[in-house]
Amino acid sequence: MSYLEICVHSYKYSKLLNLQLSSYYLHGGEYLKDIKHVVYTCKEDESTNAVCDFFSDKINLEKRILPLKTLAARGYGRNMAVEACESEWIWFADADHLISDGSLAHLFDILSTTKYKFLYPCRAVKNKMPSDIDNYLKKIDVPEIIDFDFKTEGIETAVKKHNVASGGVQIFKSNCIKQCGYAYRHTGHDDWVSCRDDKRARKRFMNFFPDSKTQIVLWGHRHLTHGVKRRNDHNAEL
Repeated sequence: MSYLEICVHSYKYSKLLNLQLSSYYLHGGEYLKDIKHVVYTCKEDESTNAVCDFFSDKINLEKRILPLKTLAARGYGRNMAVEACESEWIWFADADHLISDGSLAHLFDILSTTKYKFLYPCRAVKNKMPSDIDNYLKKIDVPEIIDFDFKTEGIETAVKKHNVASGGVQIFKSNCIKQCGYAYRHTGHDDWVSCRDDKRARKRFMNFFPDSKTQIVLWGHRHLTHGVKRRNDHNAEL
């Protein structure tokens, strides 16, 4: 059984997902064996399916196929992941979050010693100009193992601050989130939208477990910010 489950929903995010999975494969080291990736996608997204199949013999990865409308309701899908989770911790991540050498050693040290049940990485290194990542994604082909590096690509960086536990920076003790579930409002959407379930889930969890949340600074955490947003441009392929 894995120690940490990383849950990602991907619809037309195959290139970012490929970069994320590459970062774990290349920089996970001895801790990679204790991680399980769960990727929710749909049969219509052939590119994401190809990326998952490519990495399936390189890391511990389980692909779960959902109908598109169900997939797009990430809060609902995250609750499904909670119910099925067998790991000690579960991280609801987005495809645009990457790690570096030493990240998992640092994270596992935090997870094994903390008294808190709900953690969120509050800072990451990001690209200063979103258009830099938009342009970079246009020139790469996937699936392929790609060791992305801001400096190598000549991309100027800045600090990304996450002021609340939302999106791809939510890490829960699984036996606690199982008690209250990941709260959601909708069971389906026609396409990728801002689901707004993060606040609902946080509030419900904190009602069950007051004073159980804290922020962490995860070494080597990288966030690829992109100007093109799937929630605004449903034809975008990221």
